[in-house]
Amino acid sequence: MNGWPPEEALERAMEEEPGVIVASAVTWVEGYRLDIGRLSRRARKTGSYLIVDSVQHFGALALRDGEDGADAYAASVKKWLLAPHSSIALCYSSSRLRGRDPPVVGLGNLLIEDWDEYWLGGHDLPQPLRSDGHRFSAPTGISLPELEGARESLSLLSRVGVSSIERHNLELARHLAEVLEDKGVNTYWLKLPEKARSSIVLVEPPVGRREAARLARELAGRGFAVSARGRAGIYGIRASIHLYNDVSDVEAFAYTLLELLD
Repeated sequence: MNGWPPEEALERAMEEEPGVIVASAVTWVEGYRLDIGRLSRRARKTGSYLIVDSVQHFGALALRDGEDGADAYAASVKKWLLAPHSSIALCYSSSRLRGRDPPVVGLGNLLIEDWDEYWLGGHDLPQPLRSDGHRFSAPTGISLPELEGARESLSLLSRVGVSSIERHNLELARHLAEVLEDKGVNTYWLKLPEKARSSIVLVEPPVGRREAARLARELAGRGFAVSARGRAGIYGIRASIHLYNDVSDVEAFAYTLLELLD
């Protein structure tokens, strides 16, 4: 998909061919934060359904006014939600979406009130579909240890408060960007409109793509969880900041990168 800012390209897609639009709340390369409220309103006007990949959003950034208008949010729990790596994901679906039939029907999304009757009846009893978020559940089970790990992580984030986490993350992201800019190293974060900034800072070192990738590997070898990232027209070293980071972390990363560039 071509076009910038991405909201305009997505809106054109809705106008030209209304249907299901899938978008990332925060892009995983440069950290651009979409205006989901704006896209939700346009989806309703065009008869489209907006499905949002929130894996770079949930746990790190709070929902803004109007962003609850998306038809579905989905995110694995292993990233910003701080849960153990697992097969578990969170999904929110709107009442509008829950009025549609799921593509797959199984035990997970049937409303079975009497399991004894279901099993003894030979499995051929007609069952209504559930009307809650489980309407779209795939026919599979959930690992209880994984579920407990996710529950504890979500409880921790709730106690801290996502709005507080967002302020913490954006303050550290700004500090990192300003330290590097002061030393002549650009970041994509400061180029973004303020409302489009997130916890992801793409550092643009004054070197070529291959050298940037080598620097990212060198930094990773020194204990920094960063990686080389790029898309058409931009590339750099991506640093993702979260609740467990502090000023010393971002300054250590910045000054180590400057040392490697010297």
